[in-house]
Amino acid sequence: MVESLFFLLLLQLLGEAIVRFLALPIPGAVLGMLLLWLWLVASLPTPKKLEPLVRGILDYLTLLFIPAAVGIIEQKQRIVSDGWWLLLVLVFSTLAGIVAAAWVMRRLEKHDTYETPPGTENAQ
Repeated sequence: MVESLFFLLLLQLLGEAIVRFLALPIPGAVLGMLLLWLWLVASLPTPKKLEPLVRGILDYLTLLFIPAAVGIIEQKQRIVSDGWWLLLVLVFSTLAGIVAAAWVMRRLEKHDTYETPPGTENAQ
């Protein structure tokens, strides 16, 4: 378990170092998660107890939303003054994300080469 935690923290530290060294405009933890994803996709060796550790962390994931909620409460005055702009940006970005996902799905469907096995056309 300690080895798994060290592995995750090492990737986060590496992400933080890369962000600071290259002055990237993203959080180091996000880059660390991207590095973890790349590590797992590449099927490189991982600590044996990584999955139980991650499942344990996910069990308490909701606790990580508390600092965000406190930050929102601290910014109440700004939210009140710029609330309509924030709402407009949230709605627009959500709609843009939905449209982009639909466009990508349509493009992928055109290139889909999967053939339905015989006799399963109407089976649902």
